[in-house]
Amino acid sequence: MTASVDRPSVRLIGLDAASQRSKFGYALGHFDPESGRVTVDRAGLLDDGNDVLRNQIVPFICGGERALIAIEAPLGWPDGLKQLLQGHEAGMPPPAGLAKDASFRRHTENQVRKVKIPLEVAADRIARAAFEALCVLNELRSESKQPLPLAWSPDFTGAASIEVYPGATLAVRKLARPKYKQTDQTSGREQIAMSLVHEGLVGTLPTEPLRRALQDADILDAILCMVAARDFLMGECEPPDMAHIDQARREGWIWVLRGDHERT
Repeated sequence: MTASVDRPSVRLIGLDAASQRSKFGYALGHFDPESGRVTVDRAGLLDDGNDVLRNQIVPFICGGERALIAIEAPLGWPDGLKQLLQGHEAGMPPPAGLAKDASFRRHTENQVRKVKIPLEVAADRIARAAFEALCVLNELRSESKQPLPLAWSPDFTGAASIEVYPGATLAVRKLARPKYKQTDQTSGREQIAMSLVHEGLVGTLPTEPLRRALQDADILDAILCMVAARDFLMGECEPPDMAHIDQARREGWIWVLRGDHERT
């Protein structure tokens, strides 16, 4: 499936969630269905000042075109965890027949492990980032007066949200994957940014967003969230199988490029 050339561009909002907004990255731009490229207009951190969420992101969402929020954070919790905690009392055993993995790992995480092992929302510090991500999404809904539902198809209307995982996007595309998370790993961030441009996924990065991305891995990850959104909009991501669609709707689904995707 490829994007339809007669459709308008889509406004993209990439969000790299963190438990603190001083490390919560964002990027704003557009997806052009004709070229298949992402353009990046602005990037930074939620606490950059001047109430970024209310004064920049919300007006961008409400700009009149379709809008897609791609956020790196689990947006749901494992069904097994809900079963484990329901009515549990200290010292009592887990429910009979409940597998340990089912308690801490969502179905989507089992699928993404084929590409890259994600952190488990119920068993890692990422739970705090997930909590903050859900708060941010709720603030965006309130301020924009839009429901921002999860999208399950590229043909969604209005403004919607998806869950993505930049690490898996880098892995499945076999792009440059140097170490880049630490403050002093600027060269790694530069390699990744340049590979996105070289592969035709992102247009030439403007000076200021590029500077911020080279400065901070959280901001680069927000741009990578936009690339994952691009793959979703191109119809190149693996959807949940029908046998698990109800579970995916409860737990959330990580949209990542199919491993058998043929690059042109």
